[in-house]
Amino acid sequence: MFKDELQEYNKLFDKAKEIEYEYGKIYREKTKPIDQKMDQLTKESDETLNKLSNFKTEITALNSLFDKRKNVKFFMPINIYKENLINNTGDILNKINLINEQFPTEQGETLKEKCTKCITAAESIKKRFEIKHADIFFWLSFVLGAIFILCAISGMGWAWIAGGIFFSLAVVLVVYSSIRIKSIDKKLNRVDLSINDIQQYTSLIKDLLKEKAEESKEDFLKKGEKIQSELEAIGDDLQSKQDNDLVGIKKEMHSYNIIDKAVNNLVSCYGQEIHWSSDYMKLFEQNFYLEINDEKDFLDACRDLIEKKKRDDNEKAERERAEHERRMAQAEAERQEYAQRKQQDEQRRAASSLCLSCKHLYGCSLKENLTSPVCSKYQNKY
Repeated sequence: MFKDELQEYNKLFDKAKEIEYEYGKIYREKTKPIDQKMDQLTKESDETLNKLSNFKTEITALNSLFDKRKNVKFFMPINIYKENLINNTGDILNKINLINEQFPTEQGETLKEKCTKCITAAESIKKRFEIKHADIFFWLSFVLGAIFILCAISGMGWAWIAGGIFFSLAVVLVVYSSIRIKSIDKKLNRVDLSINDIQQYTSLIKDLLKEKAEESKEDFLKKGEKIQSELEAIGDDLQSKQDNDLVGIKKEMHSYNIIDKAVNNLVSCYGQEIHWSSDYMKLFEQNFYLEINDEKDFLDACRDLIEKKKRDDNEKAERERAEHERRMAQAEAERQEYAQRKQQDEQRRAASSLCLSCKHLYGCSLKENLTSPVCSKYQNKY
């Protein structure tokens, strides 16, 4: 009887699945250490790339530190300039040390030496030419000097002496400032950093970072391919053994030609929904195929289930397509509504500007009611 044949086929189907799941379990156990090796390789590669990315941040910070360096100003206290120079150069030196640990270069060593010399030179700068509130003296002298010139031009002779004194004082202060700055420059001559020093160094490190990143990726791919080969070797070996164990069962299943083809079509259509024979037998029950007495009933049931699955999949796809189109249409409507509101706002602003430039501004009934900058009553104020 057909029912007996179907029952026997179901036993073979489940036995074949048991063998496949058993080999799947063996594969997972054998490949677990290799998967862990791959995870570790991925983790190390990510850590390396993150570390390189962090060095890019350090490069940016190095440039930023140099940009924050202060130049000695006209009457900046020497101790403030000196402290800033030492601290700034020290921060730059720390960054270079950090980068140089990972990427030791001759340029890095040169910069480290230059930073050290710069800090030493900065420490030797003495607090010379310091005049308390010298900037006040300067600007006071400048103003009085200007008054002196105005008085001289206007013919006020009494201002010549006083104005000349203050004007001379301003000149003295300018000379004082020039000597002061030259004194500092002399101490830092050829030992202070320049923007070219930093730019050349950061450019070099960026090239090394790029090279290191490419090496890391190549190393990851090479080791990854080796691990993948190990996985494939295990998979091929187990697949061969599984196929060998299934030969007899598959041959026996194929002897139930009609049932085997119909079930294969069901499995192909339903995919992961069918694991065991009980899965497709349950599908028959759920769709009210309670009595399957012969091949015709079985084939009709399989055909109807496949058609139903295809209809369901098509309807689902159609719903998703319709939902996608609805969302796109809604987004387009919102975009057009926004563009329309924006255009109306611009027109109202233009209309408001038109009203403001009209002589009838305060006595016009159309004021604040115009929706576009067009008005038959408009009269320019100007």
